[in-house]
Amino acid sequence: ASPTWSVGSGPGGISTSGLLTVGQLSANATTTVSASTTIGGITQASSQNVTVVHVVPPPSLASLSLSGPSSVNENTTAQYSATAWFSDGSSEAVNPSWNVDSAAASVSLYGLLSAGEVASNTSISVSASYTVNAVTRNASTNVMIQVVQRPVLTAKVVGGKIVLAWPTNSAGFAVEYTTSLPAASWVSNSTPATIVNSQYTVTNANAGARQFYRLRK
Repeated sequence: ASPTWSVGSGPGGISTSGLLTVGQLSANATTTVSASTTIGGITQASSQNVTVVHVVPPPSLASLSLSGPSSVNENTTAQYSATAWFSDGSSEAVNPSWNVDSAAASVSLYGLLSAGEVASNTSISVSASYTVNAVTRNASTNVMIQVVQRPVLTAKVVGGKIVLAWPTNSAGFAVEYTTSLPAASWVSNSTPATIVNSQYTVTNANAGARQFYRLRK
């Protein structure tokens, strides 16, 4: 016959099959487990002390913080990182789930923000979510995508070729072209720029077809 189980003293409870379950303790404790059974009208009982050892629980996830620039130029990238903070005061760098709330930018699985082209300075929110032991913490930061003021691009025909020029104090720009407006896409100009009379200059052969040019950084 199966015995009847009970806890005589101490923390915990025991099932009808003898499985002792003890919750979280603040220190070691002693639980007295008892069992009794009756066979042929005779009841026998026994008990045993069980030392329940206190196990320090792992620290819980308290918060999540983000690091990265508060503003980025349009058509550039910026790296963001996350730090998880725990209940014991410790912290560690983590890779959370990233998200951005605007079509003006995208963010990779590893926190690399790619800002697109915007018509005016645009505020977006970069957010992240991280989970440890079923505890989830979220964080977000506001980022301003800033319009880059483009220099004036001039064009003239010299010797049957198209000469494009812009000031050398506007570094980092490249020429792109398209054959119609509004443009479905822009193509990078393959001719490298040279410096002539304090201006970046690009000389293209005249293809005979209508082309529109712009500068992009």
